[in-house]
Amino acid sequence: MKNRFFIPGFMLFIAAACTSPAGKTLRETNQELVFDIGFPTGRKEQFTDHNKTYIAFSDLVTRQKIRVFDETGLPVSDFDLNQIATEKQTSFEGFALINKQTVALLEKYRNIIDLVDANGTLLHTKDYSSYLLDGIEMRIPILLQKNRLITSIDYRGTNNPDRWTLQTLTGYYSKRHHSPCIFIDQSFTDSTQHVLLKGEKLYPRFTKEGEMAIGMTGFCFAKKKQLFFFSTHTDSVYTFDSDMEIKTAIRIRSDYFPINLRPTSLAKEMKNGNLHNEETKEKSCIADLKYDEYKQLFYCLIKGPKVGDNPSPTSFIILDKNLHKLSEVKIDNSKYWSFSSFVTKVGLYIENINKDLNSKKYTLFKYE
Repeated sequence: MKNRFFIPGFMLFIAAACTSPAGKTLRETNQELVFDIGFPTGRKEQFTDHNKTYIAFSDLVTRQKIRVFDETGLPVSDFDLNQIATEKQTSFEGFALINKQTVALLEKYRNIIDLVDANGTLLHTKDYSSYLLDGIEMRIPILLQKNRLITSIDYRGTNNPDRWTLQTLTGYYSKRHHSPCIFIDQSFTDSTQHVLLKGEKLYPRFTKEGEMAIGMTGFCFAKKKQLFFFSTHTDSVYTFDSDMEIKTAIRIRSDYFPINLRPTSLAKEMKNGNLHNEETKEKSCIADLKYDEYKQLFYCLIKGPKVGDNPSPTSFIILDKNLHKLSEVKIDNSKYWSFSSFVTKVGLYIENINKDLNSKKYTLFKYE
């Protein structure tokens, strides 16, 4: 297998200019937003409807609850999922807000999507479990818009050995690197399935034979739900055309942290099972990508190398709508947890480090 880093018709590197109009940058304000959730939370999701943003916090492990707030911090709806979880004898991997009264839930390890309202009523279920036979497991994030469902995919493989060898591990990753990573059903609410599996050309772009890449990958939905893909193991953000084929790969450069995390050699990982985690701590990578639809900007989170027991240093790169670099600012990791943020029409909110597990406090940052 060759590392297909230059594929005719697909690859386009754009050298990002590092100039910001009129000295603009991401600036901390004294405005704070507090969410009194009432329980420790796991995942956070947001939804924008009619120019209003809603933020939902969940505990899908212990309490099976989701609480939704508006952009001023006021609670607007609650979802108690205990009854539906008990009736279906299941638990949930993640969720997506459809509106402030409806969520889509992904059942853990089952490839089943449930549509549930705030009363706990099951509105619709669709079963994609047959894809598990091919090792295709649906994962978060979830997007459901106009009857079109999009989820991420993790390749789990089938008939995996009880004891891994370098040969069997190499064979597994050879298949994984060429497996699709995007799942699309064009007719979610219909009884029939119109499924597309896309993204086969992503992993071979930065992972060669004999390498593993189990790092974080993510999707950012922007520009009328255009799809953007990023991974900790590449220094680029990928865009897709209307047929969900790779269109461009935009290289991201940081002024503070060289983005240099690369896939781990399988042979080395077999000798040191913690090597992957060690290199993730020691090297820099793209950790998150968020889109500001109001200002048509991207906020790209860069994680720097961890030093001792201190939190990993971070910066946010501000990109324009074409992913050209405008500015970059370091974040004070003694005050803020950069890995938790969300966007509203007033700017980017970044979570404060807070010992109260039942509430979340965010500080507003503005690009100005």
